[in-house]
Amino acid sequence: KAEAAEAKAKAEAAEAKARAEAEVKAKAEAAEAKANAEAEAKAKAESEAKAKAEAAEAKAKAEAEAKAKAEAAEAKAKAESEAKAKAEAAEAKAKAEAEAKEKAEAEAKAKAEAAEATAKAEAAE
Repeated sequence: KAEAAEAKAKAEAAEAKARAEAEVKAKAEAAEAKANAEAEAKAKAESEAKAKAEAAEAKAKAEAEAKAKAEAAEAKAKAESEAKAKAEAAEAKAKAEAEAKEKAEAEAKAKAEAAEATAKAEAAE
């Protein structure tokens, strides 16, 4: 009878030990799963931060390119208006020169006619 009681006590002790070991194992697995989940969350947060930084960089680059394009367009417009102003000035100069030449020719013609008239008058005397 005593042997049966001892055997039962041993069996219960073995069962308790097995239960305790299973509990320790389960706790360890839970801790590992938690650590994995935290590592995954960290990796996700880092990749999101990287993506945001890249998007901000791309936006800044696009804005800088747009600014450069606008400045180039402005410089082109300025150069074109300067070229137009130069062309207009050259045209005005050419016109003024042509008018001066015409005036000089008219004066020379008038002088020649006056000289001719004087010569005729002298000849008539």
